[in-house]
Amino acid sequence: MYRTKRARLLRLLTWVALLFGIVLVVWLSLNFLLLKFSTPSGDFIEYWSAGQLLLEGANPYDPEALLLLQRAIGREEPRPLLMYNPPWVLPMILLFALLPYSVGRFLWFSFHSVVLLLCASLIWRLYDGVWKRVWISWVLIFTFFPTFELLLAGQIGAFILLGVVLFLYFEHRGIGVAAGISTLFVAVKPQVCYLFWFVLLLWCFRYKKWSVLLSCFLVFLAALAISLVFNPQVFNQYLYMVVNHPPLEWITPTLGAALRLLWGAEKFGLQFVSVVLGGGWLVYRWYHHRLDWNWKEEMPGLLFVSILTSPYVWTHDYIVVILPVIYAFIIVRSGLQQASRRFLIGYMLINGSAWGLRAVFVPGVSWFIWFPPVLAIWYLWGMRKFCCVC
Repeated sequence: MYRTKRARLLRLLTWVALLFGIVLVVWLSLNFLLLKFSTPSGDFIEYWSAGQLLLEGANPYDPEALLLLQRAIGREEPRPLLMYNPPWVLPMILLFALLPYSVGRFLWFSFHSVVLLLCASLIWRLYDGVWKRVWISWVLIFTFFPTFELLLAGQIGAFILLGVVLFLYFEHRGIGVAAGISTLFVAVKPQVCYLFWFVLLLWCFRYKKWSVLLSCFLVFLAALAISLVFNPQVFNQYLYMVVNHPPLEWITPTLGAALRLLWGAEKFGLQFVSVVLGGGWLVYRWYHHRLDWNWKEEMPGLLFVSILTSPYVWTHDYIVVILPVIYAFIIVRSGLQQASRRFLIGYMLINGSAWGLRAVFVPGVSWFIWFPPVLAIWYLWGMRKFCCVC
């Protein structure tokens, strides 16, 4: 009798918390996203202006040209938003750059929303979730705090998630060429999933996956060639921008940035200390699993460790760890009911805390440095409890 009442109370609290979360998401979306469409702010403006310059045959990485173009559409900041993405990313944004800013911004938002929906569905299918329950993956991805940050800023991170998911999808089906082509999307920001590149190279040589390696090389070459058609000097201009305008002042929500805050923001080298930890984990993991490497099983951990140890990620880049989150929910649904509720409540507390910080006030991104490690602990607890897999 006591346990029955306790279970009902726990179920009631779960639904109340879920309803509160949905209302909070809708309220924040209406207040922030609509504002972003009406004013030239957020990161989409850097993609749009860089694309505009490339279409004219100009330098898409020129700070002065970018500032003039961004001011022309109403941005009043004294410094331009620079696009630090490599030249092979430019073809992905040219279509949106052809349109007026407000139209391009709306279509960018709509396109990325569809991409996220597709990614959630593919993850659910890839990890053998019951298809009639696929709506769970949609709820998870669109209530995930980094998703809001990504759509709010007009960021490009959905491409990274798409690349990871497509790579897993095609690799699992033995379509090596398509898997290699998918890596182009992961390379939108190479540092976000930086451990993926090392494993990919080791895996291709260890298992002789030459079709994956060759298609990966050719698709990068093709994307770069498209940019070079518009501006033959674009690669040199990118290197010049990175060398002469490095993001030294960026304090991102990473371990390296936390060390800089503790021992001095001017000590730029501390930004990369965490990479040593990530590399050490990768050496250990590859050594013990090199003979039976399974991308489906290894990718969740690879994504978490990459995000935890990357020298440069933002809160919207956390979107890639939605893959292990959805995977965890698929696994947990087959576990004990009471333990499953605890797992769900734990996730809601973590994700809800991030939403709460954003709702109460708009802090700097450094406030969210706790999010990936706490989420990783939650994930590890769930995996150990429900399937005994690390």
